[in-house]
Amino acid sequence: MTRFGLVLVDRGICQKREPMEAGQGMTKQEFLSLFREALQVDREISCETVLNTLDEWDSLAKIVVRGMAETQLGKAPSLDALTACVTVNDVATLLGIPG
Repeated sequence: MTRFGLVLVDRGICQKREPMEAGQGMTKQEFLSLFREALQVDREISCETVLNTLDEWDSLAKIVVRGMAETQLGKAPSLDALTACVTVNDVATLLGIPG
């Protein structure tokens, strides 16, 4: 786990857990809940939500989502890959969350 991932755990933003084994994936609902929590979004979002419509989706949010992915899934997508995502579903797909 990177230093940033540990900071997220230390600050209570994410809980540390063992990365999921292949095939043990997270559901979309679990992902949406973690995504909302990571971005501190108060309203409901769906997989179809366009990221640029979220005031919270900025460069810091991408770093937080990367840390969440690392602590929860054992994956650390590049910031460029996160920037290329258009919808919340694109982020889920990038992280290998089954549809």
